[in-house]
Amino acid sequence: MYLTRRQLLQAGAVAGAGILVHPDAALAARTRARQAGPLTMFSEQMPTLAELGVLDMRAGGQTELSMLNAGHAFHGQLGSTDTFTYRADDASQTYLGPVIVAQRGTPFALTVHNRLGEHPLAFAIDDELVPPGSDDANTPPHLDPPAWRQHQARVRRRP
Repeated sequence: MYLTRRQLLQAGAVAGAGILVHPDAALAARTRARQAGPLTMFSEQMPTLAELGVLDMRAGGQTELSMLNAGHAFHGQLGSTDTFTYRADDASQTYLGPVIVAQRGTPFALTVHNRLGEHPLAFAIDDELVPPGSDDANTPPHLDPPAWRQHQARVRRRP
């Protein structure tokens, strides 16, 4: 990619203005900069099924999950960061959610409750992209039943 001097100066001005408008972003950048030394690569184990949780729905039935704000450490040299997770009431995942094991032809009911709080990156959402009167940056939108039914109508099951 080729940048002219003018484009480079304009990009720098926009970045500087962004830091002035969103000081939390500058704080986050400074916090990351405090990390001493380079991060070791490939040092973390992938999550196991025990850590992710397993919902065995092969016999059918029903279960519930909640979408929640959580914190997860992705690397041993870094602290915890804000994440979202899907979690059953008796589980403790901090990232992702359980693995659902199902049997073809055996129906089951899964209810997911949106219990998300403030979005952890709300400070970084450009207000110019958010429709007037919307509070999506702080409170995630919820699907109302008519919208959900419309979504279900578009999703087709394979035989």
